[in-house]
Amino acid sequence: MITPYSVNLANAKELLLTGDIVDADEAARIGLVNRVVPHDELMAECEKVAKKICLLPQLGVKLTKEAANRAMEEMGYLNAVRHNLELMTLFGTSPEQKEFNAISEADGLRTALNWRDARFKALD
Repeated sequence: MITPYSVNLANAKELLLTGDIVDADEAARIGLVNRVVPHDELMAECEKVAKKICLLPQLGVKLTKEAANRAMEEMGYLNAVRHNLELMTLFGTSPEQKEFNAISEADGLRTALNWRDARFKALD
């Protein structure tokens, strides 16, 4: 699970345990994304950031990326990814996942999502 590496632990737990969907502004506020721009400005913003990075000394960029990646590895990021893959394999064999997959195959993804979400209707 890598979400705690993207946002703080409290936000990660809330997102993961509730399944809440956050809008773009909330994603930026909690650090899930760097910034929010209107769709029609997205490519221009990406190019602006890319050009800014391209103007930096290449060795500095390379070493900074390597240092950031190593810091994540030291914090257990790669182990978290491996562990998440193991958990996803186990989850794929759960009765709920098998039922979801069967409904999805027989009646489509929307029906399966409705089946999954039905248990949360009591919370509304």
